[in-house]
Amino acid sequence: NGTTRAALINESPSGSDPGEFFPYNGVVLFRADNGAHGSELWQSDGTPEGMMMLRDIFANAQGSGPGGFTLFN
Repeated sequence: NGTTRAALINESPSGSDPGEFFPYNGVVLFRADNGAHGSELWQSDGTPEGMMMLRDIFANAQGSGPGGFTLFN
Protein backbone atom coordinates (compact mmCIF):
# COMPACT_ATOMS: atom_id res chain seq x y z
CA ASN A 1 0.00 0.00 0.00
CA GLY A 2 1.23 3.52 -0.72
CA THR A 3 2.52 2.83 -4.24
CA THR A 4 0.90 4.79 -7.06
CA ARG A 5 1.61 5.26 -10.75
CA ALA A 6 3.37 8.56 -11.44
CA ALA A 7 2.42 8.61 -15.14
CA LEU A 8 1.10 6.40 -17.90
CA ILE A 9 3.97 5.97 -20.37
CA ASN A 10 2.29 3.57 -22.81
CA GLU A 11 -1.48 3.16 -23.05
CA SER A 12 -1.32 -0.07 -25.10
CA PRO A 13 -2.29 -3.39 -23.46
CA SER A 14 1.39 -4.46 -23.55
CA GLY A 15 2.35 -1.51 -21.32
CA SER A 16 5.71 0.25 -21.08
CA ASP A 17 7.77 -2.70 -19.73
CA PRO A 18 9.85 -0.51 -17.37
CA GLY A 19 13.05 -1.84 -15.84
CA GLU A 20 16.71 -1.22 -14.93
CA PHE A 21 15.75 1.33 -12.24
CA PHE A 22 18.75 3.39 -11.08
CA PRO A 23 18.55 6.19 -8.48
CA TYR A 24 20.65 9.19 -9.46
CA ASN A 25 20.81 12.75 -8.13
CA GLY A 26 17.23 12.95 -6.84
CA VAL A 27 15.60 11.13 -9.78
CA VAL A 28 15.29 7.55 -10.99
CA LEU A 29 16.67 6.61 -14.39
CA PHE A 30 15.10 3.60 -16.12
CA ARG A 31 14.25 2.06 -19.46
CA ALA A 32 10.69 2.06 -20.78
CA ASP A 33 8.78 1.77 -24.08
CA ASN A 34 6.23 4.48 -24.86
CA GLY A 35 4.93 2.60 -27.92
CA ALA A 36 6.52 5.00 -30.41
CA HIS A 37 10.28 5.02 -29.70
CA GLY A 38 10.88 1.51 -28.39
CA SER A 39 12.79 0.85 -25.18
CA GLU A 40 14.66 4.07 -24.35
CA LEU A 41 16.13 6.01 -21.41
CA TRP A 42 13.62 7.73 -19.10
CA GLN A 43 13.77 9.65 -15.83
CA SER A 44 11.26 10.28 -13.06
CA ASP A 45 11.19 12.45 -9.97
CA GLY A 46 7.99 10.69 -8.87
CA THR A 47 5.60 13.27 -10.33
CA PRO A 48 3.69 13.21 -13.64
CA GLU A 49 5.49 16.42 -14.67
CA GLY A 50 8.89 14.93 -13.85
CA MET A 51 8.43 11.78 -15.99
CA MET A 52 10.17 12.13 -19.35
CA MET A 53 12.10 10.27 -22.00
CA LEU A 54 15.63 11.67 -21.80
CA ARG A 55 16.85 10.64 -25.21
CA ASP A 56 15.78 8.60 -28.23
CA ILE A 57 19.18 6.88 -28.40
CA PHE A 58 18.38 4.56 -31.29
CA ALA A 59 15.63 6.14 -33.36
CA ASN A 60 13.45 3.23 -34.46
CA ALA A 61 10.44 1.33 -33.12
CA GLN A 62 12.64 -1.20 -31.28
CA GLY A 63 14.69 1.34 -29.31
CA SER A 64 18.12 1.05 -27.74
CA GLY A 65 17.25 -1.08 -24.70
CA PRO A 66 19.48 0.79 -22.21
CA GLY A 67 20.51 -0.95 -19.01
CA GLY A 68 23.34 -1.87 -16.69
CA PHE A 69 23.57 1.67 -15.35
CA THR A 70 26.52 2.55 -13.13
CA LEU A 71 28.14 5.70 -11.77
CA PHE A 72 31.31 6.83 -13.53
CA ASN A 73 33.58 9.53 -12.10
